Amino acid sequence: MRIGGAARCGAVLLAAIGGIALAGCSRTGETVDAAIARSDGGEPAAMAVVPTPVRPRAPLPLPADFPEDVYLPPGYGIDSVLDMEGATVLSLRAAGPAGALFAETRSAMMHLGWRQTLSRQDSDGSAMLAFEKGPRAAVFSFGREPEAGGTVIGLQLRDRLH
Repeated sequence: MRIGGAARCGAVLLAAIGGIALAGCSRTGETVDAAIARSDGGEPAAMAVVPTPVRPRAPLPLPADFPEDVYLPPGYGIDSVLDMEGATVLSLRAAGPAGALFAETRSAMMHLGWRQTLSRQDSDGSAMLAFEKGPRAAVFSFGREPEAGGTVIGLQLRDRLH
């Protein structure tokens, strides 16, 4: 196989850089830190790590035309909203385990007149529910949020007329 001029030049450049990098650690088994210490005549400098405070994101508001007959768990927060013709997609956070929110959502949606069309629960704690009501469909996905001890909920609403 022939290698073109640009590819050959790149391969030679990579080999040269690799050779230079390896030459710096000329002692067999020497770590990079040890090589730096040897070249500086002392110990490797400790990196100062300054923690950056994590600021909680402010939740977004529900879209103005969000239907009143779609269940949302108490205390939910909205992280993202995607609104397009015929569909709305929300990413929510809620306190509590995914399994409990799954059961709560199933019961509430059926009480609000929605017909369940799909139910899935996985061993890792994730779950999914789908419902229909007239020309509309709603799909909920539930996943654990390990850092906050809550649940991430994806909600897709769509109008089948579009």
